[in-house]
Formats: sequence, C-alpha cells, structure tokens
Amino acid sequence: MRIFHATYTSKGETKTCQGFTVSFYDRNGRERRWGAGRHRAVAELAARMLLRLDSMAEAGLVPDAPIVDWISRLPPRKVNLLQRWGLISTERTAALAPIKEHVDRWLETVAFEGASDRHVAQTKKRVDRLLKEASASRWSSITTTAITRALGRLKSEGAGREPKPLSARTQGYYVQALRQFCRWMVREGFASSDPLVSLGKPTSSQDFERRALTEEEIRALILSVDGERALLYRLATETGFRKGELRALQVQHLHLAETGNAWVEIPGAKTKNKKKARLPLLASTAELLHEHTKGQRPEAAVLALPRWFKFAVHLRADLEAVGVDVADHVAGRVDFHCLRVSFVTRLADLGVDLHTLQGMARHEDYKTTNRHYVKLQDSKKRAALELLPPLDGDKKRQDTRQAQSSEQ
Repeated sequence: MRIFHATYTSKGETKTCQGFTVSFYDRNGRERRWGAGRHRAVAELAARMLLRLDSMAEAGLVPDAPIVDWISRLPPRKVNLLQRWGLISTERTAALAPIKEHVDRWLETVAFEGASDRHVAQTKKRVDRLLKEASASRWSSITTTAITRALGRLKSEGAGREPKPLSARTQGYYVQALRQFCRWMVREGFASSDPLVSLGKPTSSQDFERRALTEEEIRALILSVDGERALLYRLATETGFRKGELRALQVQHLHLAETGNAWVEIPGAKTKNKKKARLPLLASTAELLHEHTKGQRPEAAVLALPRWFKFAVHLRADLEAVGVDVADHVAGRVDFHCLRVSFVTRLADLGVDLHTLQGMARHEDYKTTNRHYVKLQDSKKRAALELLPPLDGDKKRQDTRQAQSSEQ
C-alpha cells in the first residue's frame, strides 16, 4: 500500500499531481490505483477502506456499515470503479445508487414497451410520491414497514400542495406501481429479492356509494340549463361516457348520417380501458348533435369545455338549483360519475339484462356493473314490499291490492 503524488509528462516536462493517489495490490495480485483528492487524511481513509473491501470480497463477506457509509458518499464513477474491480457486487451498487436513477431507467423501459406518455407520467407520480413519503432515497431504504407507514400517512393526511387523503383503491394503484418497479429491479439483476413481497394489498372496496339520479331529477337537470352544458348532461346520462371521454369527443367520432341508427365511436386512445367505445345514440340526441356540430371541422371538440371546467362542482350547483339535496350522504355521493351510474341504473330499471348492461357500461367484469352501477331505488324497494301479502289483517290494504290486480 502506497500513498503518493503521481507524476505525468506534459510538453516534455515531468510534473507532479497535486492530488494523492492510493496504490495497492488486490487479492488477485493486480495493482489498483485510486485518485484520493488533495487531502492526505482523505487518502488515508480511502486506503483503509479499499483494503477492508478487498479482504471482505476475498472472504465473501458483505461490507459492514462504515464501508457502506463511505461508499454512499462516493460519486457514481467511483462506485462503478469498485464494481469493475470486483470489490462490490452489482446488487450492492444498485443499493447505493439514488433510487431516482433506477426509477427513471425503469420508466424508460416501460415507455419502450409501448406504454402511453400519460401512463408513464401517472406511474412516475405514484412511485415518486410513495417513495418520498417513505423517505426512501436508496434501494436499501425500501422496506415493507416503511411503505406501510407511508401508506398510512397518505390515507389519513394526504400529501402535496393540496393534501387529499388517498382512498383504499388509490392506495392499491400506488402499491401496484411500486411493486412493478421492484420486480423490474430483481429481473434486471439490480436486486436479489423483492423487499415488498410480504406487503399486503390495501382493501380495494369502495369507500362510498354513489347515488343514481331519478328520471325526474335528470329531466329537471337538463331542462334547467342550456347550450353545451345541457348537451353534456344528456350525453353523460344516455351513453355513460366518463368526463375524460366526453372532453375528448370530436366531431369525427359522431356518425349521424343514417336516420334512426346514429352512433358514436371513441378510439381506444381516448378511453379508460384503451379499447374502442361504440355506443348508439337516441334519435333526438342525434338531431341535437347534428345541429350543434354543423359546419365544424372533423377534429373539433363536440363540447368546447374550458380546461378549468369543474364537472362535479357545476353538476352539484345545477342539481341544487332544481331542488336536489346533494348533501344527503344517506342517498349517496353526488359527483359527475353518478351520471354514468344513473345511465346503467335506468337501463336496469327498464329490464335490460346484465350482459347487455355490462356491454353498455364497457366493463371487463359483470360484477363491477352489478355491484357499483345498478342501484336499487327506494321507490323500487317500496313497490317490492307492497307485493307481500298482509300478515296483520290489514283488510284495506288487501282490498287495494286486489283492486289493482283486477284492473291489470
């Protein structure tokens, strides 16, 4: 082991480097030289650490805490040099590198495999937010305990400029994204095992119930507004399109030429499940769309909504204006998606079979349609209850039922 100032030749003159160089022979008898900077104390520390690393590599031992701390302070090119010398493994190098570098490399792979820019950006947002909340700056910092605590804080407090607690379903999306990253680390050889293999998936049950608007409420809503907002509500309750799909709807997606057989088709790039959506249109709605889009370019938006348009805020205000109690949490939550729920529920009330409902709602699983979109109205419950025969001798009620039966 030597610590010295190396020399070099420049324009025929021999010059001495200002920084120190550490020279040692490794376990294979090869000379290794390490640039250690201008301070001798730093060079002496590097010499001790290099010798210990070489001894541990020869014995097959994992570097201890002081060595790991020293390596973590080195620039990336120095860490890569230790890896080339065989003093640390690829896994150890990955554990020491900033986690952001691995995430960026993984997202490049995801994009190369065909994921959309929107998907990549959303995945990055989820992973970055979860890692930040867990204070995981390196691979070794990702543990089941750290991620579980981070999820707990996000569920109760939220994070970001406008803290918003995460629902159980959204937490599941965050965990799914981070697990994909961890599996990629193992697959590419940057890690030997998945640190989240024992992490349970957050319960994905819906934390609230959306309500379905009645026919009277929908009719009053549409009649209370005009212009594009009325057309927006009509399309939402007659097609079940989501707000993002309605915003992306263009004139070229409408097929209105054939009377009585009008339909709308949105390409897969604009839908949630990335599959083409084709749904029929009522003749009255087709006429309104024809008049509304007359003379417009094919790529023009059907609904020229401003970017700041808040779907749920405007819907609640319009419903309150017609006397609907949007604060009635017993009846269910009111947001723009409840128009999609109303669309499916109205079809179900008219006796449409579940298979057709699933197709109209564009769900992969019929259970999703039946569980979250088909709502049983209180009036339907009352009508069903009235079908039961009286048990308390209520002669008047029995006579009423018999009179109704005879009329039918």
